[in-house]
Amino acid sequence: MTLSGTHRYYKHNKSSTYKENGTNVQINYATGSMSGFLSEDVLKLGNICSTVTFAEATSVPGVIDAFSLKFDGIFGLGLEDTSVGGVMPVFYSIMDKLPQPIFSVYLN
Repeated sequence: MTLSGTHRYYKHNKSSTYKENGTNVQINYATGSMSGFLSEDVLKLGNICSTVTFAEATSVPGVIDAFSLKFDGIFGLGLEDTSVGGVMPVFYSIMDKLPQPIFSVYLN
């Protein structure tokens, strides 16, 4: 991850496990959209490692300026049947590696 202003972002050229996919993607959200390309890399969450395919954004136009948002990205907790281009959402790719099929988020 690299810090730019107030945002951290992924730089595939700094990853030794990155694999180029290059498929262009466009995703529309309620408040805007994003366009970019698909990439593949190893994701590590705690002691869980999995190779995942994800979108790298190159443009994030929308109602809200992306640089003023208080988050760095969207992690891929969407449903499999709504994924763009048939790409498995990140969470689905690690589910079989969890000790139990339980997931929670703590917001402070």
